[in-house]
Amino acid sequence: MRAMVNLGILCKEQGNVSEAESWYRRAAENGGTGAMVTLGYLLKEQEKNSEAGRWFRRAIAEGGPTVMRKVGSLLNRRGMGERWAFVWWFVGTIIRRPR
Repeated sequence: MRAMVNLGILCKEQGNVSEAESWYRRAAENGGTGAMVTLGYLLKEQEKNSEAGRWFRRAIAEGGPTVMRKVGSLLNRRGMGERWAFVWWFVGTIIRRPR
């Protein structure tokens, strides 16, 4: 899955957003939580907020607290709402996955 994400990153850097989305989507559909988050950000940048939200929620459901912290950190770095970034990071930090 990491190779698919890397191909998506390369495509995006070259300005081919639709191809990047295709690679991110393939990795996300194969269960890559990092790819789900990355796809969510790409969709958010395209103002496809509803679909972006679905991918964020799925990533969090499958990845738990670690992904919550990652979502919070990325939200903060990309300037997408400091308060929401802190909420996701904080919740991911205090929640422990059931054993």
